Amino acid sequence: MEYKVTFHPRAEQELFELYSYIDENSGPDRAEAFLLDIQNYCLSFSIFPKRGMIRDDIAPGVRVVGYKRVMSIVFKVLFDSVVILGVYYGGRNIALDVPSDSKNHSESDNVTSE
Repeated sequence: MEYKVTFHPRAEQELFELYSYIDENSGPDRAEAFLLDIQNYCLSFSIFPKRGMIRDDIAPGVRVVGYKRVMSIVFKVLFDSVVILGVYYGGRNIALDVPSDSKNHSESDNVTSE
């Protein structure tokens, strides 16, 4: 079974902010290459989604996986999809909106977890 991978709006915003930061400090080519690598890595969850560490302390069913030793990707595996909830650089605290229903996810079904 292949899962559909989507990015939560918060994760999209974090990727945009990361792109801007890298662009300002290292140039647009490096920023684009790094962001494409992250996106491709996230899209690979469509084949093997149940990886990383389960972090029920953040919210039920949430998983975290490291990326290139500098990023944490936070996601949730739903019935037939994977939602990328956040992309965190370095040691940033994880605070995110987590889909409340693992089988019937919609963009409006979110609960705050801290």
